[in-house]
Amino acid sequence: MSEFGDFGLSEATQAALVGLGPGRPTPFQNETIPALLSNRDLFAQVPAGSGEDVAIAFTAIERVTRDGPTYNPTALILAPSRELVIQLHETIYQLAARGTSASVLGVYEGKPVTSQIGPLKHGVDIVVGTPGRVLEHVKRKTLRIEQLKVLVLDLADEMLHQGRSGDIESIIGGTPKTRQTVLLSA
Repeated sequence: MSEFGDFGLSEATQAALVGLGPGRPTPFQNETIPALLSNRDLFAQVPAGSGEDVAIAFTAIERVTRDGPTYNPTALILAPSRELVIQLHETIYQLAARGTSASVLGVYEGKPVTSQIGPLKHGVDIVVGTPGRVLEHVKRKTLRIEQLKVLVLDLADEMLHQGRSGDIESIIGGTPKTRQTVLLSA
């Protein structure tokens, strides 16, 4: 098993690791982070507690760090519930705040859409959201996904069971074909 530092992460992303606790990746992270960092698509079944949140966070943060911030999001992470969006947002935010300039925003139902428009208009690097709210922002043109580099569907199977396939297809249809796609299921 390797150390997180063995993945060739940028200095900024490695700085984000300081204080995280154990310096060793989980088996899932050990197998997937190198693939994710090399911009390959990934489709994986993920058991709970495998550290997928951190793997997703590193991928998004590293992509922003390597490619530089843009006005439009570099990464979009879709999750099936507000609770999971909040959890992913917090993980990414905590890591990004430790040495990177990556900005992250959670967009989900239950929070006024108007409170999300301002940050989106000022530019956000990483957006984490539920399919319904993300699609609402796309339709309002407050979230631009035409230049997206990373699209993550976390617990994709759950989103499909919820009947979100139409929303997901609409979102995917608005992203570039050159994007990296990460699809995770339970």
